[in-house]
Amino acid sequence: METKKIKTDIEGLDFVLEGGIPAGSTIIFMGAPGTGKTTLVQNIIFNKAKEGQRTLYITTLGEPLHKLIRFQSSFSFFQEDLIEEKIFFRDVSDKIYNRDIDSLIQLIDREVKNVQPNFLVIDSIKSIREFLNDDKEFRKLVFNFSAKLA
Repeated sequence: METKKIKTDIEGLDFVLEGGIPAGSTIIFMGAPGTGKTTLVQNIIFNKAKEGQRTLYITTLGEPLHKLIRFQSSFSFFQEDLIEEKIFFRDVSDKIYNRDIDSLIQLIDREVKNVQPNFLVIDSIKSIREFLNDDKEFRKLVFNFSAKLA
């Protein structure tokens, strides 16, 4: 049985992934700071937004949206009118800094229900991992989010 693939519309990446990202999968983009993880993911979600797909983009970094927009607007994939139409940014850094995991989960659950996204991005998942006490709790949280979107 062949797995359905979601094209990223990034030619070289779709080639390497043999057609795109496996549908229904949880993907974790990892790398050192400044290697382009956020830019790569935003390229994908803007491409998908242009096709009508919705993304809930959870940021844990506490950077203001206008700063993110200013940086990303230099890229050809960026299209500001898609923000809050197809791409929904939500800052949860206060939940991270206050170590309020229950409120974090409730907020993300509520936003998933409201936005009904095709894609959920958490940038950076590392912040949430550092917030939790152990790997078991982290895996449970990631599984919980994955299951809700499947």
